[in-house]
Amino acid sequence: MEKRIISITLIATALALAWLIAVQQRDGLASAEAGDPEKAVEAGVEVLTTTSPTPTTDGTAVISDGKLFRATLTAQGGALLKLELLNPQYYLKEGNYERPTITGDSKFLPGPMDLVSTWSFAFLPANIDLKRLEIDQKVTFPGEPEKTLLEAWNELKYIGEEPAKKYPFRLVHSDQKSATYVWPDPVTVSSPVYIEKQYLAGDNHSLSLNIIIHNLGKNTLTEQFSIAIPAFQHPASPGSIFTPAADLYSGACFAGDELLYEAFNTLAENSGTEMAAKGDVGWAGVASRYFLLAILPRNSAYTQCSIQANLMGSTEDGDYGSLFAYIHNTQPTILPPPSRVCAPDWLPKDRLDGPHCNTLYEMIGTTPGISAKDLNEAKGKAIAAVYSDTAKRQAIENAYETLIGRSQKTYSYTLYAGPKDIDDLEAVGGNLSEALDFGILSFLSIPMLHFLRISHSIIPSWAIAIVLLTLLVKILTFPLTQKSFKQMQQMQKLKPKMDELKTKFGGDQQKLNQEMMALYKSHKVNPVGGCLPMLLQMPVWFALYQTIYSSVELYQAPLFGWVTNLAAPDPFFILPAILGLTMFVQQRIMPTTMDSAQAKVMMWVMPIMFTVFMLFLPSGLVLYIFVNTVLSIGQQAMIQRKATT
Repeated sequence: MEKRIISITLIATALALAWLIAVQQRDGLASAEAGDPEKAVEAGVEVLTTTSPTPTTDGTAVISDGKLFRATLTAQGGALLKLELLNPQYYLKEGNYERPTITGDSKFLPGPMDLVSTWSFAFLPANIDLKRLEIDQKVTFPGEPEKTLLEAWNELKYIGEEPAKKYPFRLVHSDQKSATYVWPDPVTVSSPVYIEKQYLAGDNHSLSLNIIIHNLGKNTLTEQFSIAIPAFQHPASPGSIFTPAADLYSGACFAGDELLYEAFNTLAENSGTEMAAKGDVGWAGVASRYFLLAILPRNSAYTQCSIQANLMGSTEDGDYGSLFAYIHNTQPTILPPPSRVCAPDWLPKDRLDGPHCNTLYEMIGTTPGISAKDLNEAKGKAIAAVYSDTAKRQAIENAYETLIGRSQKTYSYTLYAGPKDIDDLEAVGGNLSEALDFGILSFLSIPMLHFLRISHSIIPSWAIAIVLLTLLVKILTFPLTQKSFKQMQQMQKLKPKMDELKTKFGGDQQKLNQEMMALYKSHKVNPVGGCLPMLLQMPVWFALYQTIYSSVELYQAPLFGWVTNLAAPDPFFILPAILGLTMFVQQRIMPTTMDSAQAKVMMWVMPIMFTVFMLFLPSGLVLYIFVNTVLSIGQQAMIQRKATT
């Protein structure tokens, strides 16, 4: 009989899947089209080009990986001005977005989602905050009196909405995938120190960032800085106890194998106070439910990460303010004056008495950015190739000594800007996958997530993937639910005898309990047998809830018809209403040992209560619970049919 139940369940689910596939093909709403630019064009969805335009005269550069994201960089701080996700599934839709009057509209325009939520130049991602920049030499900026570099740097900050444009970075290189900024402007300022920021678009929603401090002067340089990933928290859209707002930011700091993760409203209770994590830094960033903007140091020695919120005001919809995640260099770096000097390519030849460094790299037969060990190996190969030519051999030795004798420090980072996609997070490394936090049930949630993704790769519909996952969980927990339902059925059969015992021994509770236990024993019924299997399934249900709740794959992924976002509640509450009706049917056929009055109350209370809960849950979760309820009704109906025959 159990095999027959499973067969009927599989057939019913197959029919439901066929209907879903037909509806999605009819409506043209398969989520694969939303995630594939070419298919999106066919479906009439506007897709913006990923081609990088020519850099503008104000130092703005646009770089892209050509598929997943497009980054706009600014000369103000050499920082990220925009980071747009090009997958149409993540496009910002038309709508009214609650925001304080101090913000502009640019972050709310329909089109690619911009993960840079700040607009003020002093608070852009990948900005560095110099703590120390000490060298016994002042510099002169055009039209300005002589000043220290740190004094000039501090004047980059400003009060108000318009940036101070006195000392911007200079864009010295830009192509479709990379851009390089230098401060101070090497064309107009002769400085003993230059700060170079190199960006390179990478794979998996990542960018490489190298910050190089060049000491070209005749004195020792002491430097120390922090790098920040900020966000601006707009009044978050209303959430509930079960579904916090999807656009609520949290500060994240992973260090020492532990994740410090706090929501803006929690941090804002101690506005302006930093929370720091101890241990080697893995990454730091700001995250919403589905998206993450983070920075990972490639060398975590002498670093610390911290998070901080600054409350700025409140509206009827909630608080708003700034949120920061920092990576601090905890020790200053001391760069002695160079023993030999070569000029970076962006430095005008007349600024320094020496060859360009790239010329020396070419002489050795390698390229900039390699380690000292690799440079030494390249030198050995180059010398071996010209060993009989004394002049060339000496030139290679001199080139090597000059490159080694430079005084500079390179800090390497990876920027991640994208969805909390488990494949991308794991590919970037650095324990970034910890941002996808399933809690203590992650050992169940992660396999469920992988099953969802595999199902979607076969049938490109997240709705069908949820149905298949629900079916899989139902099959795996079938023995438990079957035992639970059977125990409840047996308990219901004993109800008349239990009522007789209550009438006979109602005044003697101890005697009543003894007789009840004897009754259970004689009929081989476990009084908790109906509840225990259900309790054992609770971790599975919670893990499934967390999986569907946290999966960015469902973000703006359609179901059918009016449900265009599986990660959002049903806008017309139709799915919760249908679920409420199915739960009413389930309550009617569910065996119970309650008296008729209590049973009638439960028959109405449970469906109504669950319907109210479902009004505010993501449609993907409602779909799962609906499918699970239908399967449970079928299973219970078959058990009752077997009992009557």
